[in-house]
Amino acid sequence: MPGASATRAPIYVSAAVMLPLNLGSLATECIMSALHTLNEFRESLYSRKHTLHQLRMKLQQLPRELRAEALLGVFADASRPETAFGDQEIAGQLLVSLHPECVRPLDDILRSTASTWNVSVEQLAIYVRDVFGREEVVEASTRLAADYPLESREARALATFQWWLTAKS
Repeated sequence: MPGASATRAPIYVSAAVMLPLNLGSLATECIMSALHTLNEFRESLYSRKHTLHQLRMKLQQLPRELRAEALLGVFADASRPETAFGDQEIAGQLLVSLHPECVRPLDDILRSTASTWNVSVEQLAIYVRDVFGREEVVEASTRLAADYPLESREARALATFQWWLTAKS
């Protein structure tokens, strides 16, 4: 719109990530298309109609910079608590086997998954360790846990990152 401010409303790339972007309409359409593609992939995963191999192939059709986000979003999705373990188990297997490039900061990943991660799915901890390093993940999870009440689900999840990485490594 002529004369409008260059600042645009933030665009949500996933339920867990918000990027404030100052883009024209073409770029906005590309982002919205990517969001649609991420959601399509997640729906394929959630449907349980595809094998792990088929999901791997669908994931590899996504742009490289969106692959990790497609899977990490499963761990941050609060809309499916009854199937969270199975959804996250599949996403975790894909994270560890494909090791997609991650553009999100570690703190954002830990915060976005702390309230929804099923801590029995150790692949999330393994993936962030492989991407960011064991010591950095342990330090960040310790630091972020202080932002939550001691017995909260988030604090317990952040402590579980530490447990997986110190007890299992």
